[in-house]
Amino acid sequence: MRRKVFCMLLAVALLVEALLGGGTYFFLRAFLIERTAERMEDMAYLLLGQLEDGGAQEQLEKWAAALNAQHDVYRLTVVGMSGEVTADTDAAAKEMENHQNREEIERARRSGYGQALRYSPTLGGSALYVAVSDGTWVLRISQDFAQI
Repeated sequence: MRRKVFCMLLAVALLVEALLGGGTYFFLRAFLIERTAERMEDMAYLLLGQLEDGGAQEQLEKWAAALNAQHDVYRLTVVGMSGEVTADTDAAAKEMENHQNREEIERARRSGYGQALRYSPTLGGSALYVAVSDGTWVLRISQDFAQI
């Protein structure tokens, strides 16, 4: 009888622990994604305000070097309003496919801001994308999800 009660209490304790642990994990995950996206959005708006016609690739490389001085975590991409990639810090822009159907780019073109957590073919893993637009360009910042 005691053994049965002990086993029942142990099972309930393990179930409660699993539920609390899982809930905490998902809460912290969502919290970290939200805070990281906010930081990336702030950076994107600051950089977009400084983006000049022509020389976008050079500007991106300079910005990426400054942002990634301590940890190489950010990727920057400039996309035209029709989806063509103008510049990218991690890939040859001319070889990249049109980005007009990318979730974060579509939202940024419509409302000025877009965010997505999805698989990146270039990185080969999940990434957090934040994109902002001024009506002429879309500036996208991405970060490998494993580094968040």
